[in-house]
Amino acid sequence: MAGRLVNALGAAAAASEAFSDTATLRHMLRFEAALARATAEAGLIPVKVAPIIASACDPGLYDPAPLAEAARRTATLTVPVVKALTAEVSRRDPEAAAYVHWGATSQDVIDTAMVLQLGEAIPPLLAAIADIVGAFAAQAEKHRV
Repeated sequence: MAGRLVNALGAAAAASEAFSDTATLRHMLRFEAALARATAEAGLIPVKVAPIIASACDPGLYDPAPLAEAARRTATLTVPVVKALTAEVSRRDPEAAAYVHWGATSQDVIDTAMVLQLGEAIPPLLAAIADIVGAFAAQAEKHRV
């Protein structure tokens, strides 16, 4: 939880948005879309299924609430997200569904999503820190003996 100094600068809101349900889901699905494209390019899955999988990686297609509930039961968010993605891909093309999450672990998804989220959260926090340091420096200069 951020203190008032950071909140006053808006950094806490910007940083917490990076870890919102929507952002978490967006980055997990971003990973899955990139995975499908990369494995297709490497010849590990059929090229024709990658765009089908990638098009199903729109976070607007998924409700975070049931995914969170399922994550409590499975002790990982990746399992329900991949299950929901697989169901969406299957609805579009049952053959393509067999290649969702191909070659990745649950931890790969979570770790990558977390790093992408940190990439969004760090810049506003660094800007806030710079502002705070600047304010402290100004106060120190003002009270220099």
